[in-house]
Amino acid sequence: MTWDPSTHAIALGCGPSGAFVDVSEYVLFNEGDVTHTWGQPSAFTAVRPGTLSFTLRNPDGRFTPGNAAVLDTPVVEGMPVVWQIQGRLVEMYVRSVRVLWGDVARPETARVRIDCDDVLGTAARTRFTNAEDQIEETAGLLARWRMDDAAGSQIAEESGPFGLLPLAMLSATFGSPRFGGDSLPWSSLTQLRGGDPLTDPSVLRSSPITTTFDYPEGQGGAYSFWITVNSYEAISSDLMRVIIALRDAHSISIAVNGPTTGNPRVEVRLGGFAGPFVTALFDAPAPTSVFVSVVNDIVGGNQRVRLYLNGVLAGTASRAALGTDRRSLTPQLIEVNVQGFGGTSDFLLSRLTHTLELPHGELARGLSNIAGLLAVVDDLVPQMNMNASTELWGASISADQASTSALGVLNDALSVEQGYVYSSTSGTLTSPTTELVVRERTRPDTPDVTFVVTEDLLGAPVLARDLNDTVSSVVVTGATAAVTVTDSSLRPLVGDASTSESSLLQLEADLRAWGQDRLRRGANVAIDVLEFTVDARGTNADRWADLLAMKPGDRVRIEGLPTEQLGLDSYEGWLIGCVETHTPERNLFRPRLARTLAEARFDTDRFIAADELTLVGAINSSVTTFSVATSGARLSTTDVPFDIQVDDEVMTVTNCTTATPQVLTVTRGVAGTAAASHSAGAVLASVAESIFGF
Repeated sequence: MTWDPSTHAIALGCGPSGAFVDVSEYVLFNEGDVTHTWGQPSAFTAVRPGTLSFTLRNPDGRFTPGNAAVLDTPVVEGMPVVWQIQGRLVEMYVRSVRVLWGDVARPETARVRIDCDDVLGTAARTRFTNAEDQIEETAGLLARWRMDDAAGSQIAEESGPFGLLPLAMLSATFGSPRFGGDSLPWSSLTQLRGGDPLTDPSVLRSSPITTTFDYPEGQGGAYSFWITVNSYEAISSDLMRVIIALRDAHSISIAVNGPTTGNPRVEVRLGGFAGPFVTALFDAPAPTSVFVSVVNDIVGGNQRVRLYLNGVLAGTASRAALGTDRRSLTPQLIEVNVQGFGGTSDFLLSRLTHTLELPHGELARGLSNIAGLLAVVDDLVPQMNMNASTELWGASISADQASTSALGVLNDALSVEQGYVYSSTSGTLTSPTTELVVRERTRPDTPDVTFVVTEDLLGAPVLARDLNDTVSSVVVTGATAAVTVTDSSLRPLVGDASTSESSLLQLEADLRAWGQDRLRRGANVAIDVLEFTVDARGTNADRWADLLAMKPGDRVRIEGLPTEQLGLDSYEGWLIGCVETHTPERNLFRPRLARTLAEARFDTDRFIAADELTLVGAINSSVTTFSVATSGARLSTTDVPFDIQVDDEVMTVTNCTTATPQVLTVTRGVAGTAAASHSAGAVLASVAESIFGF
């Protein structure tokens, strides 16, 4: 079968300067299939990179890696690829090229098999050491005082590429700074520690900076400073300050003062700028990343300074710099000043870094939450264009996430929020735009697509009941607590099997909910449809549009199952992934599903629709039937049993009516909790986060 451009087309970034070129005429569709995978292989595995494989004719060696004889840009790993099928675009990146021959004596039989993966593959290969170190590398390091000198040192050596002078004591009469302080949770560095009860300030000062940094030309250049600081038990009269003196007698001063309203205060004083300072508060003792970006606009005669605290813009200031040149706006002197005037105060400074340019998007991202770390992912993976609601990433991130991959961070976040991530490409074959989409936590109540076994499927779906992922007990460890959840009804099936889960959630109720969901997902109490196969061209109806539009998180319904053999005539599941195989004869799609369990909605750190389910009236500790007010959210009437939580009590719902208000029949005090009285208006939370069942 010849290549049909109306069905398939492929472009490679092999044109001038990497422009896309349509290479469909070289595709050997009849000598190897086009395969494409995306999503999760099963409900108990993490999201994996999407893949694409295809075969090209290569008689003149144009697609052989490193051969620059024919193409404007030789094929190389990482080269972008766009595949079009019936209007759907998929952008990938070359991962490997296998050079093949049918007959060595006949060059026309030469071909290559190209294997690709998507932006999630790039994210999987992007490793974190420390987010700030990564940004230093991408922004271009000019100077760095790491404060990692030996304990007792009175100087801080500079470790940047220009060998600038160390920060040294201004006078021997001042109190000595202490190095060798305890490391911040996400840093292996030691810190300058100051704040002993001193009678005089303790000052570390660099000699005048004689190097004139060659900032980028154009609009005058940009540079930035990272200051990583922590504060413990500071009193109002104490101060730690980093001063950057500019060459034209102006200055930028970043100060951490003792508390005035319960929290230490970060101040940026801008000598000669519009507005005396920018103030922001942060909670001690959380580590704080203070990032100051400076943009010199020589043409417009302005200098702009922005302050970020843990990745959040805290303020902006500017000043006119008419009549000055670019060099006069650069640093001339840097000093650190620590003052302690009694009481117990303790300031830590872990680094001071000077970078050549602003990090991508002028963003300084802390490691205190998923949003910040994902923003670092977005900055560090050039191909990644993140499309995710900020509401999706509310949980805190633990210290050890800093050493994983970018994809690992995404999967950590998704495992908490029960979301999905996938790449989506729009535009045209030779001018595509790809973004990484994070699908939010809400799920449709009705199927997005329905397939009928006898009309749409190739044979019967794959059905299974499998104990491989079933446990009777799970320990869920969060940032500040650990919860053990046990289901005695599962013990006859698997014995005392247990597992451990790490969660980014913090509340014990949420950890218990996570554990309940894990037990429910693994219980496998019924026959599940794991995957099914549809031929886009071989079914009774043309299903191209439905199949190509499917994405992770869609609700899929299978109808026409044999009731006599299975005990059910339909099945609904969340789409978690798909394997596609396209040959001259068939276009096969094998979607994979995870069971949809109790129906509910999830919002903030509570389960079920932001307090939309409440008790109609007060109940005592013994009743087993009561009414629930439903204003927006509704509980499932069919997918029972499922667990709910009212205050500190967990209950199992065994029956639920359709009429409003819904009437629940429950088993009281399950999952190690005790039956108790509850007042009218008490909020119901779905303990099993099972609507989102991975």
